[in-house]
Amino acid sequence: MSVIGFLKDKFSSKGNEPEVEALPWEAGESIYHFIDTNIDPETGKLKADSGELPDEIPAEAGALRWAPGALDGAMGHHASLGSEKKSIKKIVNLVDSVARSDNQLSKVNLYKLLEDDEILSLIDDVLEELGKRGVPVEPYLLKFLQFLVRRSTHRGPVKFSIALLGAIQDVDSTEFIRKLGSHEEFTLYAATALANGSGDVELELWDLAKKVDGWGRIQLVERLAETQNVDIKKWILLEGYKNSVMYEYLAYIAASTGELHNALNQGFVDDKLLEAASDILQALMAGGPAEDLSCYEEAPGAIKDYLRHIEAHQSNKKLSYFLTVQYLAEYLTDLDEEDSQAWADSKSDIQNKCSEVLAWSGWLGLAAENLKSKNSYDFHIADQVAKHLGLNTWDVHWERLQDEPFEFSKWHHVMGLANIENIDQILDFADKKIPLEKVATGAAEEMGFGDEFTIHGCVETIASGLDQFSGKGLKFIEASLKSPVTRGRNMSMNALEAWGKDTVESLGAMGLVLEALKVEPDEDVRERLDAFRSGREPKWD
Repeated sequence: MSVIGFLKDKFSSKGNEPEVEALPWEAGESIYHFIDTNIDPETGKLKADSGELPDEIPAEAGALRWAPGALDGAMGHHASLGSEKKSIKKIVNLVDSVARSDNQLSKVNLYKLLEDDEILSLIDDVLEELGKRGVPVEPYLLKFLQFLVRRSTHRGPVKFSIALLGAIQDVDSTEFIRKLGSHEEFTLYAATALANGSGDVELELWDLAKKVDGWGRIQLVERLAETQNVDIKKWILLEGYKNSVMYEYLAYIAASTGELHNALNQGFVDDKLLEAASDILQALMAGGPAEDLSCYEEAPGAIKDYLRHIEAHQSNKKLSYFLTVQYLAEYLTDLDEEDSQAWADSKSDIQNKCSEVLAWSGWLGLAAENLKSKNSYDFHIADQVAKHLGLNTWDVHWERLQDEPFEFSKWHHVMGLANIENIDQILDFADKKIPLEKVATGAAEEMGFGDEFTIHGCVETIASGLDQFSGKGLKFIEASLKSPVTRGRNMSMNALEAWGKDTVESLGAMGLVLEALKVEPDEDVRERLDAFRSGREPKWD
């Protein structure tokens, strides 16, 4: 019998306190204790090797998993579901019961309800209803919330207690909330709670922002976008925009709040500012989830100054500068007539200066030198520059693949450089290194995430690159067509469709398609197989 069922059977009269052998918040290590013991005392940051939260449910093999704080960050913490009025009422009633009578059964029921992390999307509505009802904080509710924030073994009740403690401005819980906020999963809630407190809120948020680098960093910097604090503005410009999700989320705040245009409008700037400016401008030009370069009114002036400083630093040029200027040249070339009006007075001058910078001698040598780097970021930048300069990087990528033959990104680069002269060499190496029998285990509907699908990723990458090599590497297409990862079977179909039915029949391989069609579980892939068999175009809903 469940704890809830046990409690309901044992206690039916009002006011009785249930005697429970194991309360739900005693199921294991508390969230707070886990985080507290994994904080680096010198930096205040969570240790990189801290591992997963104690309540983390092991994901099924290949399943997509949310990074800490990603679900709240991407979907929006304040999204109201609208149709969840019954859940809101149930939570409010349970909180009210705890607040007025300290009822243990209500505490247990509330905790069990809050274990469903998705229920936290209703928090704003719950707070509003609690306010309307005039639910008393003292003496019971505050004590229970303080208990939950320290002793809960599940993240849902921790988030809920942080939110309520912030709403009632409980000073005694501030230090606990600060520590919880150092974990990305709770940063958004901690930020909201700290923003409701007394003292210098901006300094509180800034201090916390320096301790996180994922969704928590994004959420905190967004809350600092209106700051007038000079030190915070400078930090946002030089460091704060950096996050492990996407620089695009914070690039506009860095440019506007950090006053990139004013920082660049100086006689001399150091490498640190130029490197930050390169990051920010590249992210603004890429666009995406937040404001882009078209929203940054001071962009033309800032870019002219950026180019001026790049020229002054010509003797210490960096490949990131080349990429920024290259992207800028492409960005201005692609502007439509309406967007070009904002650049009317400076577009031509900037384009000419971009051409001058890109023509400097030394870029090619610098790219070639950095292609030897063991640092993945430096190599990535060098590889991008090399492509723009027309440098042949085949030997470099081929050597890197031979060093790490089970790294699918290495296969991605090599297949991207494959041609009729080297494709047999590539496939021969793949045949010797990759155990295809571990991939061709049968069609299923796996998403293919996780270390156990590393080889699958390599094979599907090879298969996807065979579309331009008709008749080559059929065994890799066959293996991927029998892969449990749906994406891999789609990659095989891309190649087969590019080859055409006549080629596949000439190879005596139509049997592969027919057998795959019999067992294919995915509706879309099945339609592709059937369409290929019938010699028609796939029909999509």
